[in-house]
Amino acid sequence: MQVIWLIEQLDNRRLLARPYWLTVNMCFFAAMSQLMFALGNPNDPTIPDCLKAAEKVREILSVHPHAGFTGLSCEASLTVCLSFFVSSFVRSFLLSSHLDIRLR
Repeated sequence: MQVIWLIEQLDNRRLLARPYWLTVNMCFFAAMSQLMFALGNPNDPTIPDCLKAAEKVREILSVHPHAGFTGLSCEASLTVCLSFFVSSFVRSFLLSSHLDIRLR
């Protein structure tokens, strides 16, 4: 999460004006590490923080369209992965809460 925090601080201070491919890949791999941690530890209490950190990376990549094809593809991949994780965690939360709500 420190890598994501560092990228967020660089973006807030407008030092991430034109992210290079290394910065984009570093952000993407940090976010994917958070998502893989969430996948491997579904009962961990820090899962919401992991998902928020991955969402921050996706937002940062989406507001930097000049990051090139690498930035666009990483942002698209994170969007798909985050939607999968959010829907699966909501489904598991609803099932664990014994609510009879079906998700489509």
